[in-house]
Amino acid sequence: MKIARLGLCIFICLSLISFCNLYADDFSKCAMIRGDGGRGSGFFIHKNNQVFVVTCNHIALNLKNMEIYDTEGKKYACSKVLSATDRDIAIIPIDNLARQEIDKLQFFHIAQSFQIDNTSDSLICYGDSEGRGVIVSCQGKILGKGGRYIEVDTPFVQGNSGGPLVDKKTGKVIAVASLLTGLQSNQWVKGTRFDASSNQARRFGMRLDNLDWATLKELTFPMIKDTHTAKTLFRQKDYTNAYIYSRKADFADSEIQYQLGFMLFTGKGCKQNTDEAMRYLKNAQDQENPNALFFLASQGIYKDNHEKVQKLRKAAFNGHTAAQMRLWAIYSKGIPEIQPDQEEANKWLRTAAASGDPTAQSNLGCMYTYGINGFPKDESAAFKWLKLADEKSKEINNPSLRAFVFFELGRAYCNGHVVKEDVFRGGYYLQKAAELDNASAQFMLGIMYYMGKGVAQDHKKAVFWYRKAAAQGNTNAKKALKMLGY
Repeated sequence: MKIARLGLCIFICLSLISFCNLYADDFSKCAMIRGDGGRGSGFFIHKNNQVFVVTCNHIALNLKNMEIYDTEGKKYACSKVLSATDRDIAIIPIDNLARQEIDKLQFFHIAQSFQIDNTSDSLICYGDSEGRGVIVSCQGKILGKGGRYIEVDTPFVQGNSGGPLVDKKTGKVIAVASLLTGLQSNQWVKGTRFDASSNQARRFGMRLDNLDWATLKELTFPMIKDTHTAKTLFRQKDYTNAYIYSRKADFADSEIQYQLGFMLFTGKGCKQNTDEAMRYLKNAQDQENPNALFFLASQGIYKDNHEKVQKLRKAAFNGHTAAQMRLWAIYSKGIPEIQPDQEEANKWLRTAAASGDPTAQSNLGCMYTYGINGFPKDESAAFKWLKLADEKSKEINNPSLRAFVFFELGRAYCNGHVVKEDVFRGGYYLQKAAELDNASAQFMLGIMYYMGKGVAQDHKKAVFWYRKAAAQGNTNAKKALKMLGY
């Protein structure tokens, strides 16, 4: 009996040692990818006598001056990328490795197939979490399986993109960590794991087991550089040069397809050709490019408003803030075939505000200020969103809305209800609002100049701002002028 127990203990110990050895060196099989504009992860594989680093397209194709390092800090040379056209996977051949260098490397193996294991911690994700230059691991399980994706609960974050998702039983890679998406907030998902109130995100990996290597598209770094240049010029609205570089860039890139479609459709930077434009735009739309989806939905291409809203929703779910704001407007008032839905409208306004859109943040601050359209009156929440909007106030195209932001911030600093009282800062914001013809700000600024509160006392300036406010019908300003004998 004692011998049997001893044998069992030895077996367990050997199994644990074997398990630890199986995964102890997995960190050395990983790569860190750096470049201008971000960081990502990858991992080494060996196929057909060639060393490759596997990562995501959105890492390999979007980082300028890309560099690849292992966990010992060694840099690896590369000159091209093999890009998957049907999923977010890039395979990077490593150049100029001597035989002895290859022999020292350790490689992951790709699973040819896999089964879903719903037990806890059946999956390991490795990667450079938050781009800190350190490969770490986290564990979870597979939640779902599709043709190109798997959904997992492994808590990977920014920086993990391109890292391996490893089956714990076999030690083989089944997918590449690729995508985090936000959750929805509506009646259909309430109380489920898809509900935004759970404060979770959905995480997806790109499957490797059914990747067709024969379909990988070879992109040289000059072509990738031209793609970067084309996108930069387009953002700068240098359409003539953007068109030239877009023609030399990667045509499989959905953003390049959108850019060419936009320029050909509008005639910006090139001769207008709507037929050719639509071919590019529809190709980009088929890849769910959010800019193409929004552009086509905004051009009256879709006569059916249900189809239009469907395209806008796809763009919005992919983070397109203008699409999110358009949906807010549509659901707030309704359009033919689409009924108003205040709850849905509020969801998209909150989403756009959380995405950093200053117009959305301003409007959300307004809702909380007055407690309208289904939002509670909440001065603290209003101040939070208006302060965020102020950071990008130049991007708010509506002067009245910008003035509202400045006025409410000025009022908050002057009364000290939700933030420490600071009449000097309050005066600064009220001045900005008054210069944008906000009558309430003009009246308050008149009071400050009259009393010398937060500004140097100046009765002439006080009268000046009272008159400005009174001219816009502000009754308090009219009363103040009358009391002063004007």
